[in-house]
Amino acid sequence: MHLLLSIITTFALMAWPLMVMMSPMMLAAPGAMDNKAAVLSVMLFLLFPVGIFILFGLFGINYLGINSFLLAKISAVVVCIVFVVFGYSSLFINMIKGVPNSGYAVVNNTVYFSGTVISGADPDSFITYDSKDYENEHSTSLYASDNHSFYYFGKRVSDVDPRNIKGQLISHKLYWLNDTQVVLRNQIIEAANPRTFSNFDDNFPQWNYSETEGKYTVYYDDEILKAVDFDSFTPLFSGYAKDKNHIFYGENIIVPEADLQTFEILTTSYEFARDKSNIYYLSGNETSAINGLDPDSFEEIERNYIKDKSGVYHYSQSDGVQRIHDADVESFSVTDYDESTNSDALDKKHYYMRGEIVSSRSDF
Repeated sequence: MHLLLSIITTFALMAWPLMVMMSPMMLAAPGAMDNKAAVLSVMLFLLFPVGIFILFGLFGINYLGINSFLLAKISAVVVCIVFVVFGYSSLFINMIKGVPNSGYAVVNNTVYFSGTVISGADPDSFITYDSKDYENEHSTSLYASDNHSFYYFGKRVSDVDPRNIKGQLISHKLYWLNDTQVVLRNQIIEAANPRTFSNFDDNFPQWNYSETEGKYTVYYDDEILKAVDFDSFTPLFSGYAKDKNHIFYGENIIVPEADLQTFEILTTSYEFARDKSNIYYLSGNETSAINGLDPDSFEEIERNYIKDKSGVYHYSQSDGVQRIHDADVESFSVTDYDESTNSDALDKKHYYMRGEIVSSRSDF
């Protein structure tokens, strides 16, 4: 009987480290860290080795020949270390003190964020913000202010004037604007005028602009583009844009050889662009023309295959665009995956899978 108990206990103890690593998930639900029952349940759950060894000791059972009360003491020390490392002891202490473990709170004339004191915050003027006022934007609860500071994630944002500061959703991002500054998270947006800061188009949330005394500034992900003509600037797709002088991917100038007047993103897959002379594979800063591909006969087909009048190609993020040298253009077609031939395309001579020949066609 003792041997059976020892075997079962051994398996339970072997599972305990995994339970420790998985335990934060038990408090992942909204409000769980402020729920005494939930926190206590996690702590009691992780204490089970201590309970097992105490029961063994009370019934006079030694585990693997070792005194069970001694093992209970050792287990208690280990569990307490886990409580400290994973923050469970702090969660429990905060709940006893009436301090919430998530979000901002003012308790007993002290300001907290997620149970930690915000040093120097003024409790009398401290205010938080309601996501309901900002289309339920989830990041709203991370911001707060008092009469001398603005806070993000419980940290003071340096050099921000909290007077007259208000949140504003601009292209689905929550910015904070006062009389002279535009703030996002813990960053003051350089040279941004709160009276004119705006987005080019909601379809292109990365691209913003600001105007001050007739001078325009263009931003990509809130970083300034250094060389841009505002009057001719046009977002194209995601991180791509152009003006009369350059094509941009984010802040960087790409494909300087492209013809600016005819350059356009092809909308079938948004993987390619074209101008009057070339087809370009869109790969961020590595975007380049595809040598030998004819823009007039270019055609996107399915399963990452493309072709022109003289060749068939396959493309992938890892390998770029690769020509299938033995493919027959006229008979090439894309199919559903064929398990019998392990192929996703064929022509009159071969079966292909992801641009590679897998077999010859026996019926040819």
